Amino acid sequence: MKLYFDENFPPAIPKALNSLEIHEPENEIFSTSSEFKTGIKDQLLIKKIGDNKGIWITFDRKALKAHYKVLKRYKVSVFAFEFGSHKYWEKIYLVLKHWKKIKVILSERKDDSFYMYRITKTKIVEVKQN
Repeated sequence: MKLYFDENFPPAIPKALNSLEIHEPENEIFSTSSEFKTGIKDQLLIKKIGDNKGIWITFDRKALKAHYKVLKRYKVSVFAFEFGSHKYWEKIYLVLKHWKKIKVILSERKDDSFYMYRITKTKIVEVKQN
């Protein structure tokens, strides 16, 4: 599975996770800023992730609502972190805190169905689609 962390995350996060996942090769983890160009518009980014059959991990809590139709059209599932801090180490801590649960969700959802999750400081919640 290809997981794309958007440019709002420090590039060290996907790089480190990719190194840690070496023993579980079913996951490939990328930074969108290294795979695509920095500053790419969300709609084009979503299309590119969809072309690669990837999953978008974003720090943009507005992305779920703003890009719902595009996400659904390109079948790009998304995990959207919704924490208020922009502090470097807090982002790292929260990604690592929720990483195991994200992997459980990914293993349970092996099909190509479209899904969205919000990630808060304390939990991961599926966003029900209309």
